[in-house]
Amino acid sequence: MLIAAGSTAVLGALLVTAVANSPGWPRVQQSFFDPAVATQALTAVLRGLWLNVRTLVFCAVGALALGLAIALARTLRPAVFFPLRAAATSYTHVFRAGIESVHPAQRAAARSLGLSHAQTMRHVVLPQAVRRVAPPLLNDLVALQKDVGLISLAGPVDAIRAAQIETATSYNFTPYVVAGVLFILMAIPLVAVTDWVTLRAARRQTWAGAA
Repeated sequence: MLIAAGSTAVLGALLVTAVANSPGWPRVQQSFFDPAVATQALTAVLRGLWLNVRTLVFCAVGALALGLAIALARTLRPAVFFPLRAAATSYTHVFRAGIESVHPAQRAAARSLGLSHAQTMRHVVLPQAVRRVAPPLLNDLVALQKDVGLISLAGPVDAIRAAQIETATSYNFTPYVVAGVLFILMAIPLVAVTDWVTLRAARRQTWAGAA
């Protein structure tokens, strides 16, 4: 760890020295890394970022509910639900993969205990399915967190649009850098949680296989 940290510090110092001493660095610093412009634009960009966060939550919850509904629709067996099942088949989300990954013996055991189909799905199948699809869902959430910036194309003043307005006002591109840094800072906790959940799921599967 000490060798890795030392080599990283040395490489970082060399890169900083090379960039800072390059002929075009003063011009780049003035256009993209102006502290005064960054401070001035921070409030407006943060206000726009709040719209991105709300959009992320709304889209994540909506996608989760829609995917779960479609996955459950595909499991309906009575003939009366055939139109709904056929419609759900045409658009299947990753939840179904989690539901189908639960061994049929689990359902059979639950039904033999007297649980209805709905009770079996709620108490037996879905808890196992959610644990299995959690890592890919979190990966999708990280990707969605990056994609919510596209809402600026529709006109609302989010972080990207606020940075664009500040850039047009100051004729400086530093607000875009501020917006990019904020998006990265927002993604770091999600990436850390995703890595932790993925590692935990891998360990659980390893223990289950050993057992």
